[in-house]
Amino acid sequence: MPQVPTLAELGYSEFTAKVWFGLLVKEGVPEDVFKRLTEAAKAAVKEKLEAHEVSGETGSQLKTEIKQQVERWGRLVKASGFSIEDRGSTQ
Repeated sequence: MPQVPTLAELGYSEFTAKVWFGLLVKEGVPEDVFKRLTEAAKAAVKEKLEAHEVSGETGSQLKTEIKQQVERWGRLVKASGFSIEDRGSTQ
């Protein structure tokens, strides 16, 4: 829909979202095993996600990204005044 402006074009440049997929393993997995698992996971999803940006974040990078996104969206939800008690209210 080329006639519909993006959120950034409307002045909401901060309104972005990421979708992430993670393969989590128990801490202490040997580095060579972790690397093989990581490469296999990347290869398995690469073809399916060709049209999308794939960052390839792993380990502490992914952990940091998850933490940042939880904090970011938590602030936005809190600032919106949304409450679980609203249960979809439009007030």
